[in-house]
Amino acid sequence: MAVQNLASKNSPEVIKRRYLNKLIGSLSNRETMWLRNYLGDIHDREFLDLSSVNIKEGLIRQLSMYDDYKEITESSLSELRYQLIPNKEFQWLIDGMRPQLYIYSLLYNGEFKQGIQFLPNEYSHDVMSCIFSMIDYSTFEGTPLALTILHLKERPWLWIVSLDFLTV
Repeated sequence: MAVQNLASKNSPEVIKRRYLNKLIGSLSNRETMWLRNYLGDIHDREFLDLSSVNIKEGLIRQLSMYDDYKEITESSLSELRYQLIPNKEFQWLIDGMRPQLYIYSLLYNGEFKQGIQFLPNEYSHDVMSCIFSMIDYSTFEGTPLALTILHLKERPWLWIVSLDFLTV
């Protein structure tokens, strides 16, 4: 009995699920939903059919069906880290309703409105989820909005560096 139990703990399916649990289980709901949509767009449309109720378990189950699950998971997580601005960068925004309303208004009605192509809300319907959805899934003049925001963040520094009076 002990030998059979040890063998089942080291079976390929158990090892696969343990690996996926470790990687997928540590993701936030926002990251998990983004990953589901990304995999649905680039790999298999079946990922888009996964329920939002227990999305982590659905992703683990779906990914475990593939022989190349490690490559799919690692390349997708790499893309997630490249395209998704981490939640910690939004902590100042998450903690206050006024900043949320201001940013929502700025994104939806502000100067960027002309070039932004908004996609439907992918998360829930609270203000912060709407902001995350706008940033994660919208584009500004064909460029993902998240990358545009990161570029704008460095623009003031580039302007300061370019000023002639700073050089002697």
